[in-house]
Amino acid sequence: MIISEFPCNDSFLASFITDFTIIEFNETPEDEISKVPPLGFPVLQFHFGIESNFYLDHGFRDKAILIGQFTRHVNLRPIEGTKIISANFKPYGLFNLLGLSPETLTDTAVDSSDVFGIEEINAFLKVLKTVSNNKKRLEAIKEFIKTESRKFKQRRNCIYDELVDKIIEKNGLLTVESLIQGKIKLRNLERYFKKHIGIPPKIFMDVLRHKFVLSQMYLKPEFQWSDPSLDGFYYDQSHFNRDFQKFSLEKPLEYNQNPHLFAKILM
Repeated sequence: MIISEFPCNDSFLASFITDFTIIEFNETPEDEISKVPPLGFPVLQFHFGIESNFYLDHGFRDKAILIGQFTRHVNLRPIEGTKIISANFKPYGLFNLLGLSPETLTDTAVDSSDVFGIEEINAFLKVLKTVSNNKKRLEAIKEFIKTESRKFKQRRNCIYDELVDKIIEKNGLLTVESLIQGKIKLRNLERYFKKHIGIPPKIFMDVLRHKFVLSQMYLKPEFQWSDPSLDGFYYDQSHFNRDFQKFSLEKPLEYNQNPHLFAKILM
């Protein structure tokens, strides 16, 4: 498996997209079924390798899909010849760029042709299959998104977007109350999150915190609930376990007993 990550350095797209990922499976992974955690952002994904049943939980067979916010782990079955290129949006980037609310995509995905048109998607997939290297694929997906974005009105929600950025910076290790500090009405924040992010602010914080915990577990095998990087967030081991099980359906110790190689690389 080869994973290549590219920061979004385009002056226009950088306000909406964090980075791009290209994944190529040159062999079937040892752990045939891969469990991948919720990532905390929408993804525009194109498959340009062989056709396969990649998403076991949902059976998406479209070669171009728009993935919303997931609130639990997803089971994947990557096989040799699977090739994917993804544009990873900022949590609010999908709405701000295309006016699409991730709320309708929570825990699911849609065929991208429903958004951009079947002719446009087929033409772009043809380009992906004919270009010879990742640099050209990267330039192609940037151009495709910029071209299609001209059909939509771009938006900015500076105050609320900045609050999302703060949650990301803190890895979800804060409460809603400490975030708004009485300066913003909770009802307004929840309305923004529902429309722009797709999930409530508390669940979004939980997702980012879970991602951070996973990343630390992969870095430090001895990692536990009292680790200083968690800033005293957890009261005890049972609190830590409950928080972890919400997304993975496994306790941290059980999760650690499996390789989860794909998830480890994504973290």
